[in-house]
Amino acid sequence: MKLALPPVLTRQYTGLRNIAAEYWSRYEGFGAVIGSPYLHAAVVFLVLTYGLWSIPGWWDIPLSVLPGIVSFTLAGFAMLIAFGNDGFKRYISDEGESKGPLLSIGAAFTHFLVIQTLALIFAIVAKARLFSTLSGMGVPLDSLFKDHQSVRMALVRIAWAIGFLLFLYSITSIVSITFSVFRVAKYFNKFAGLPPEPGARPTVTDANLRRNT
Repeated sequence: MKLALPPVLTRQYTGLRNIAAEYWSRYEGFGAVIGSPYLHAAVVFLVLTYGLWSIPGWWDIPLSVLPGIVSFTLAGFAMLIAFGNDGFKRYISDEGESKGPLLSIGAAFTHFLVIQTLALIFAIVAKARLFSTLSGMGVPLDSLFKDHQSVRMALVRIAWAIGFLLFLYSITSIVSITFSVFRVAKYFNKFAGLPPEPGARPTVTDANLRRNT
């Protein structure tokens, strides 16, 4: 017997999958993440801050800092949406096969909001001390790692490193967000200098965006 989900759940999860796929495509997937200089900088800072995240209590740092960063990112996103007039928004939007930079910049903001949200969730889960919580619920983790405490600590440190890396990536991504706002201002400056031509619509493609910034 095939289990069928309620239509409302099907619609919502399908919509989530579709919008997530479009964002990931606009951001250019894992290649853009792995090749990001902001991620590379976060890895360097992760090594330099080993003394912070290798001990319990590191989660208080992202829990106190990240809400402000999320607010900063949302403010930048709102600025992007409100920037310029309708003509300028058409100027940097898609037209036919030509992809404008508007959605690509929007995907960059979305990406960093996702990273910041993941970092915040990771810090909350870390503060909940998952191993201790599961042991208290009757999961036999203590007996499982009784003779392998070094393995347990290694797994914990790896998880802490991932959580703090997400936090550091959120910090370094502020620079990228700032540059994204500057790119919008740069293209508005270019758009404002164009002579008015009735019926003509100049376009800015993604390729032009990367070549000129």
